[in-house]
Parts: sequence; structure tokens; C-alpha cells
Amino acid sequence: MAKKNTVVFLFIMILLGSLGWASCEPKEPECYQPVNVTLISGFVGRDTVRIVDSATNTDTFQLQYTPRRLLSPGMYALDVDSLYSVIGSANGEDRLSVPLNPRSDSMRYRFLADTSRKAAADTLTFYYTSSVHFISNDCGYTNYYQLDSVHTTKNVVDSIALVNNAVTNNQTNQARHVQLYFFD
Repeated sequence: MAKKNTVVFLFIMILLGSLGWASCEPKEPECYQPVNVTLISGFVGRDTVRIVDSATNTDTFQLQYTPRRLLSPGMYALDVDSLYSVIGSANGEDRLSVPLNPRSDSMRYRFLADTSRKAAADTLTFYYTSSVHFISNDCGYTNYYQLDSVHTTKNVVDSIALVNNAVTNNQTNQARHVQLYFFD
């Protein structure tokens, strides 16, 4: 009987010991904030609208700038790992989010307005300064960027505008840092 009680006692001690050990296992950190910071490039097109005034019988042409959806746009990183490359949806995108390299002060991308056609491409160069930003104990650190300037060739893109030079993870879905203008 004493041997049976010893076995039961040992079994209970092993069970309690393993439960205690399992409860002390470190958990994965719970990070509920975005830590990946990306630069958002928006696409804008220029449309010419004809306005006819029937009272004075005059024609007027007006330029309108509207968001432009590009079919399958792509930005391919130059001089760095292809992990920085991004291809948009075939359903159409009016923006692309691309990462910047924290180990450099500039990043070059080859931009295609439509990756399904091998049409002319532009080279976009982003110049920036990088700074380390503490998010939280669970999330750790990330890099924020301050855009200094951006340059482009003009094969497909007519012009480029720097809209918001602070690239952080405090972005809304509609926020854009750079606008690429296409004139048909």
C-alpha cells in the first residue's frame, strides 16, 4: 500500500511540476502596432474636360487631376535585395507601398506602370534620412524616415511631387508620401 501511495504521490508531483514549468514558459511578445514602415506612392492622372456654355456659346477646356488606377504597377528595387520589390494587383492600384532601406540614405526603384506589358520604365530615386524609433517593449524598434527629395526619369511619369516627407507607421489608408503624375 505504501508503494502505491508513493507512486501516486510521485505522479502528482511530476504533473504539478510540469504544469508549473509550462506556466513559466516565455510567451511570444504581443505586438499590436505595425512595425513595418513603407513609403506610399500615389498615382495621379491629368484629364482634359471640355465645358460648353450654351448661354454664351463658348468652349472651355479645364484640366482635372484625379487618382489614376494602374493595372498591375510594379516597383523593382535596384542595387539591393529583391525583397524590396513590390508588384500591384492586376485589378488595378492607385498607390503602391514600398519599403526603404534603413542602411542607406537613398533607394532606387525601377517603376513600371503595367508589369503585364513590358513598356517603358522609369527610375525613381528616393533620398532620405533614417532614424531608429522605439515602439514598445513587445514590438521593439523600427526605422522612421524623413524624405529629403525624390527624382525620376520621364519615360512614363511626367512629374513627381513630395506630399508628406515623414514616413512613419502612423499612416492612414489614404495617406500618400509621393504623387506620380501621368499625362496621356
